[in-house]
Amino acid sequence: MCEMWKGIQMSNAWEITNDDVYNVLSAHNMADSVDDKIVESAHDMITDEADRIEQAVLAYTEMEDQTDAALSEIEDILIEQKIIEGDKKFYAP
Repeated sequence: MCEMWKGIQMSNAWEITNDDVYNVLSAHNMADSVDDKIVESAHDMITDEADRIEQAVLAYTEMEDQTDAALSEIEDILIEQKIIEGDKKFYAP
């Protein structure tokens, strides 16, 4: 993950970056760039849920599965926070 994106460090096991949040938001047509303000705001909102995301990620051993789990969990949190409305687009394996 690129150093220019600040992330949440979670027990050195997984880092959520603005790029991860951007991927979820852009799938819902809510961001055009990783530099959009909504990306940083949404990233800040999921900080309190870092342990939840880490648990979802660590349920898998393959990097692709971990990435899918992280994106799904980020999306779930943003839906719960009413940042995203509409159908889910990301699913854990």
